[in-house]
Amino acid sequence: MQMMQKLEIMRKKKQEYLEYQRQLALHRMAESEREIFKASGMAAPGPMYSMGYPPYPGAPGPMPGHMYPPQTEGGAPQVL
Repeated sequence: MQMMQKLEIMRKKKQEYLEYQRQLALHRMAESEREIFKASGMAAPGPMYSMGYPPYPGAPGPMPGHMYPPQTEGGAPQVL
């Protein structure tokens, strides 16, 4: 019984860590995109999924239950 509980806890921690890594990668991509637009002199596009709409028709939108509070500039994503 204890092993099952321990395994479940480990699975949850792994999922949280993978989600954290995903958020971190998205944050880094957004920063590099801003740098590219700044260097090219073009206006930077708005944030991805602004207003909760997908970027093109048929694209998957944000998953319910995976919403995170807005990230602060330069900060690492928060894990809930």
